[in-house]
Amino acid sequence: MIGKEFPSEIKEYVDQKTGNVVKQLTSNGSNNHHFYFTDNSFSADDKEIYFLSDRSSSKPEVYNLFKMELETGQMVQLTNEPEGVAPSFHTKTPESDIVVYVSGRQLKKLDVSTLETTVLYEEKPGIQLGHPHISADKKYIGMARNERVPIERGANYRGFKETMYATKRGGSPLLVWMERKYLMFLKIHIGWAIFNFHLPIAAWPPFVMKVHGTSSINEYGF
Repeated sequence: MIGKEFPSEIKEYVDQKTGNVVKQLTSNGSNNHHFYFTDNSFSADDKEIYFLSDRSSSKPEVYNLFKMELETGQMVQLTNEPEGVAPSFHTKTPESDIVVYVSGRQLKKLDVSTLETTVLYEEKPGIQLGHPHISADKKYIGMARNERVPIERGANYRGFKETMYATKRGGSPLLVWMERKYLMFLKIHIGWAIFNFHLPIAAWPPFVMKVHGTSSINEYGF
C-alpha cells in the first residue's frame, strides 16, 4: 500500500577480518535491490536511501519502490504496482523529488512529495522499454526501447550481445547494427544506452519525451 510504513530492520555486526562495524539495512527475508550502479540510490543530503523490495508483494520478485531513513531505519512504500517495477529500469533526480520507472509497458513518474503517480507513456506490445534517464532541468526523459527478440538470457551477460544486435522479423533474429570499435562504458542522457564490456558497441533506438505537459516523442526505428 502506498504510504505504508515499515519498522527498522537494521542490524550491526563486527566484520571478523577488519574489525569494522557493518550496518545491515534490511533483514526480514525479502528481496531488496539498490538502484542501478550508474544511478545514485541516496538523497542529496545522504539521509535517505531509495530501493526496490518485494516485501509488500504476494509473490517474490514483484518489486515496488521504497525509501528508508538511514538514521532510524524507518521505511515507506512509494509505489504499489501489481506488475511490479522492472529492476534497473528506474531512476530519480539528485534531489529525490521525482522518480521515473517502468512497470509493464508503461513509463511512469512518481512525485515523491505527494506520492502521486502519472503515466507518461504506454508502449505497444512486443517492444521493451529500457532504463530511463531524467535531464538536468527535469523537463525531459530519455530512454531506450527495443523490440523483444527470442534470445535466452542468463548469468554473466549470456545472450546480452545477441539481444543488443538482433531484432525479430518473421521469428528469426537479424543483425541490425554494429560498429566495430571498443569502449568500456558509456551512457548519454538523451536515451542512447551503450553498454560494453570489451564487446563491440551496440545501441538501442532512443526516444525523448517531456516530463511535464504534453508528451513530445521523437522515435527512431519502430
